[in-house]
Amino acid sequence: MVNWINGTLRWRIQDLYSPDKDAAISLDAPIAVDAGETTRIELLPDFTLSGLDGMIESVQKETTQRIGLELELYIEQDPEGKLKNSYPRSYPECNCQFLSLRRVLKEPPDKFKDLAKELNVKYTTLNSHWDRKCEPSLQEIARNLGYKQESQP
Repeated sequence: MVNWINGTLRWRIQDLYSPDKDAAISLDAPIAVDAGETTRIELLPDFTLSGLDGMIESVQKETTQRIGLELELYIEQDPEGKLKNSYPRSYPECNCQFLSLRRVLKEPPDKFKDLAKELNVKYTTLNSHWDRKCEPSLQEIARNLGYKQESQP
């Protein structure tokens, strides 16, 4: 019985004098560092909110550029034939791959009016095919590549 009491008291005393592992650490509390007192916050690297924002913005920019390059490569190669096989009835040359190459990748992009004339397709047919089929396909491909559209406020 005496051993149990002594063991229990020893553990209680140890709990009183040893730091709690789950306790919050104060950044402002003074600590001894090489014969001087300082605080933990003074030892942290100089991270500012604007610095963190800059890092986040840089990573987002790199990701967007990578996705843009992957999308460009996808349009050029069309590995699944998804873009090349999407065209208005009776106009196979007016497919989404061709339109994407001329409207998205070409600088400056060709105008729908000029493309309609070149392909001998009605302007409205070309424009509605782009709006209904090509743009949504490109958006889906970009999402599959990892693009996440930011929410609008």
